[in-house]
Amino acid sequence: MPDILAQNLADKGVMRNDGKEMGILKNITVDLKTGRLESIVVAPKEDIVQSEFDDYNRNSEGNFLVPVSLVESVTDNIMISLPTKSVE
Repeated sequence: MPDILAQNLADKGVMRNDGKEMGILKNITVDLKTGRLESIVVAPKEDIVQSEFDDYNRNSEGNFLVPVSLVESVTDNIMISLPTKSVE
């Protein structure tokens, strides 16, 4: 994936590769020791079916924490893969 400025990602839509819209990118977490991106923080859409997203962890505010390893592409939206099992 080519380099992308964080400011260009703010408030981008996030959807799974099966076409289900997840929500809006709100933040990115970084490992302060290594500088590596860890996860994207996604504010869920109000009308999503919660049970379709049970495999994703959430933070204390109810936002999804999606590992960056699941990010497939960034265009008009951020496309993520389906997790193979419950995401840590």
